[in-house]
Amino acid sequence: MSYLKPLEAQALYQACDLSQFDFNSTAELEELGEVIGQARALEAVHFGIGIKKNGYNIFALGPAGTGKHNVVTQLLTQQASTEEAPCDWCYVNNFDTPHKPIKICLPQGLGRRLHDDMKQLVEELRAAIPALFESDEYRARVQELEDELKEEQERAIEEIRQAARDKNIALIRTPNGFAFAPMRGEEVINPKEFSKLPDEVKHRFEAEIG
Repeated sequence: MSYLKPLEAQALYQACDLSQFDFNSTAELEELGEVIGQARALEAVHFGIGIKKNGYNIFALGPAGTGKHNVVTQLLTQQASTEEAPCDWCYVNNFDTPHKPIKICLPQGLGRRLHDDMKQLVEELRAAIPALFESDEYRARVQELEDELKEEQERAIEEIRQAARDKNIALIRTPNGFAFAPMRGEEVINPKEFSKLPDEVKHRFEAEIG
């Protein structure tokens, strides 16, 4: 036999005297300006906010859904509204030491402007740089630099050729670059003839070429 009795519908509802309220919906009410309850927790947060030294943090521990984040954010916002606005800290790439970015302190509000300006600059450069490399001016400049480099190389080669010639050594172009060879007058000595030269002559050539 069951001793449990079902509840009447009236027992599941507690009527409220609506005449005591001067509003029709809670949407008409202003948000509470303070946190209700948890006096010790609030005191601890205020204490933490008051510490001005580096290395201190506020850690809120409690069950999920209790509004910890909102409470701390609200108190921090209130405190921040009474203090001078901090500067914006921006970190930019350090090309010399990539893992140590350079920090820049900017007046409050300019950090976002710098971010937006740099983002716009990157977008513009993505379009401008490829177009620059395809321009006639760029191609003409590249050709000019290549011609100058070629002239310098030929001048350096000619200086080496002349210095070698003064020592009866020829500078010869090969498919793999350049090579030196002993000379007799205006003619290059072939390997067979070179092997017939006196040892002291061969050693002198080898020393000069080496």
